[in-house]
Amino acid sequence: MAQAESSVAVQAASRGSIVARGNLALETAENQYAQLIRQEASLRLDIYLAVETLRQTADEYLQTLDRGLRLLEEVDWFRAQTAGELTKYRYRDLLFRSYRNDGIQKYRSQFDLAGRYVYLAAKAYDYETALLPENSQAGLKHLADIVRARTLGPIASDGRPLPASVTGDPGLAGALGRMVNDFEIVKGRYGINAPREETFSFSLRKELFRLGSTAKEPWQAVMQAHRVANLLDHPVYRRYCTPSHSPSSTNEPALVIPFGTHIEDGLNLFGHVKASGDSAYSRAYWATKIRSVGVGLIGYDVTKFARTPRVYLVPAGLDMMRVPGSPTLVRQFNVLDQLLPFPSAVSGEIIGKDDYLPMVDTISVPSGFLGIRTIPDFVAYYPGDVFDERTKSNSRLVGRSVWNTQWVLILRGRELDGADPNRGLDNLILGSPSGQRRLGGLTDIELRMTTDASSGQ
Repeated sequence: MAQAESSVAVQAASRGSIVARGNLALETAENQYAQLIRQEASLRLDIYLAVETLRQTADEYLQTLDRGLRLLEEVDWFRAQTAGELTKYRYRDLLFRSYRNDGIQKYRSQFDLAGRYVYLAAKAYDYETALLPENSQAGLKHLADIVRARTLGPIASDGRPLPASVTGDPGLAGALGRMVNDFEIVKGRYGINAPREETFSFSLRKELFRLGSTAKEPWQAVMQAHRVANLLDHPVYRRYCTPSHSPSSTNEPALVIPFGTHIEDGLNLFGHVKASGDSAYSRAYWATKIRSVGVGLIGYDVTKFARTPRVYLVPAGLDMMRVPGSPTLVRQFNVLDQLLPFPSAVSGEIIGKDDYLPMVDTISVPSGFLGIRTIPDFVAYYPGDVFDERTKSNSRLVGRSVWNTQWVLILRGRELDGADPNRGLDNLILGSPSGQRRLGGLTDIELRMTTDASSGQ
């Protein structure tokens, strides 16, 4: 009984303990729930603030996205506008460069043409004075300045070139002005403005070929040796002579006599030791230049040939002159006779043309700039013919030096006999036939020179 009661008491105590723990757990849970209920308001506020922050952040994102899209649209618009502007400027620049380059090209071409004229003037000045580069008034000293020139230089209101100062680029006009001033001094100092006129005759038979005897055979042999079968193949005739033959002609027999001239002490004109009957020019003059020259055919029978035999006299070698004030120094000049046409007046209308070219539009001769000037023939004189300086001499060689390394005298056979030029040459050289012998014929060829000599003092 007692055990039963003890067991019941234990069970009752156990149940009481369980109930007590359950009540404690309920009370703890109730306290926790009460705590959560008290925190609900603050948590709900935090959630509301978080939601509001999220919404604001989303709005800011959308605004930023809109700004980005607008910026992209502005970039596309800017690119399109800039591309259009660049294209416009590019075409404007292309047009500007085209007009500018065209203007520069026209100016450069016109400047180069002017430079050529000035350069040739300097070369002509050098030939006329023959001074060495060491001389301050020498033409050679101006050539470098002319080549280096990049400006026109000072020009007076009346178009005269003015000598520039020593500083800076003198330009083309500066070099030309100095040459003008120098020549005013040089032409008086070296006697260019007061030359001595002389007229002499020279025998080719006696003074060139040294045939002093009256025998015909040696002279005839010399002429036969200088006979050419076809003048058209001769380089001097093709290069220097104005053709007088018919365009249809293929064979032109001729007499071609080359010779050199000298102005040396103790020598005659043809470089032989001076002997009796010889003529010569004095080396006391630094330059002896031709005013006119004639060719005489001694023994020419006008009853058997034409009354107007025409010949060529060509300076095909180097012109030689002494240096003024230095008689021991000699200069050589390879003279090329060229056309130097006077340029036409240039107007704004001509320059404004798109196809304006200075070398074409300002040169007034068909052959253009610096075409070669060939030498025409002239009438030779003969015994019994009245020598006329105007009709029987050639002034085409005026200004050329008498002293030349090679002259070429040409007489075409067709000038003697138009039907048979070989027969004409035979009759000129050998004379008319008489039985088995030929008698008569040309006995001599004579050069008649009128010259101007400058003393250099």
